[in-house]
Parts: sequence; structure tokens; C-alpha cells
Amino acid sequence: MTFSYQGKTIAYDVMGKGSPLLMVHGWGGSRESLRRLGELLSGKHKIILVDLPGFGQSDTPPPEWGTPQYAEVLIGLLDELHIKNADYFGHSFGGSLGLYLSVHSKRIDHLVLCNSSYKRSGKVSPFSRIAKHIIPGNNSPLKMILYRIFFRASDLARYPQVASNHRLIMKQDLSPIVPDVKVPTLILWGAIDTITPLSLGRELHEKIKDSQLVIIPDARHGLPLRQPELLVEPIEKFL
Repeated sequence: MTFSYQGKTIAYDVMGKGSPLLMVHGWGGSRESLRRLGELLSGKHKIILVDLPGFGQSDTPPPEWGTPQYAEVLIGLLDELHIKNADYFGHSFGGSLGLYLSVHSKRIDHLVLCNSSYKRSGKVSPFSRIAKHIIPGNNSPLKMILYRIFFRASDLARYPQVASNHRLIMKQDLSPIVPDVKVPTLILWGAIDTITPLSLGRELHEKIKDSQLVIIPDARHGLPLRQPELLVEPIEKFL
């Protein structure tokens, strides 16, 4: 299924019955990333899976879209489905959007954060500093070629269609709003995540009042994709 948001086509799926649970993937993922987890939870919940703009089958967003605009797309999806309030599950960047929405809207009833990115260091790689001065334009072909050669694993190289959006998102540190999260929150974290280390999960737990932290042993950043069955019990118990 699709709907139109500000002229952009956004792809989504709905399955199951029960209280609505909006599930949002991380950067570089798609609704397929969370489909298995959604299926496991669909016996008790109306699962809403979405392709964030620039991923899956959704259109590429304008270059000026950052975290607020991505979050507004999710509000637009709830409006499209005539859902006033929903529970929310966010993995990685999807968790960032959940934090933002829980503070800046009244549409989230329960928040589940899984290996969520939210804290930005503001550090820029030496290559990026050099490239900024010698190669004009954030998305110039030469700059993107150099990223593919020297930083093939970087998000800028892997997802050039949303390179400008990634830069905007990486500039926004959401850690100042974390204490403002007032909705019931469950924090799920892989114990050996090297992309968003467990220390970030512990910090969320410390700063979000009355939150719950569940650490999954021997799990990495891709926990909801590779080991979704481990998340079903804590999520269902929480919701």
C-alpha cells in the first residue's frame, strides 16, 4: 500500500489486529527489516510497517529533510490510517524518530527503543574536512566517487540518494530532549552492539524516568532483524 505525503509516495503495510503498533526501521533498512518481528507481534497488535523516504519503495525525500520532516511523515501515515494514537517501535534511526515524536507530538502511547541512535558527537572525519574544501557541493559526483573508494562502508557511500538528509540528521543531537520523554518507555539493547554501544542504552534508561531496560546477551546492532524472536516476550509484556 502507499499514500502521498507532500507529493512523495510512501510505501507501508498493515497486518494483524489489536492496538496499533507503528514499527520503524533504521537508516538503510526498509519495512522488510522488521517484517518478521511484526509478524510475531501481529497476533495481539495491528502492525504498521513503513518504508522511510529514500528507502524501500518510498520516494526519495527533498535534500532539506531532516529528523523533523521524517517524523512528520510518520504522523502523516497515522492520519492516513485514521489512527489518533499508537504504540511505537523504533530500531536505530527509527528510535531517533520515536524519541522526537514522543516529545514533539501527543500521538505516541508507549515507546519501544531498540539499539537506537540519538546522540551525535559532532565529529567530522579528516577526509570530510579535506573534501569540503577541495570539492565543491555536498553531493558532487567526484565527492561521492571518493567516498565509494575510501569509505565504502559509510552511509554516505552506501545510500547516496539521501546523503544530504544524512548530513542534516547527523548534525542534530537528540540527547538534550531525552529527559523530556514522558511516555512509558522500554529500551531493548544488544549487549555487544558496536554501532550504538550499550552505554547509550544505559544513558537512555538513566535519563528517561521510569523506563525499563532489557539487555539481550550476545546480540548486536541488527538484533530485531536477526534475532526478532528474542524481543517478542519483553515487548508483549511491556505493551
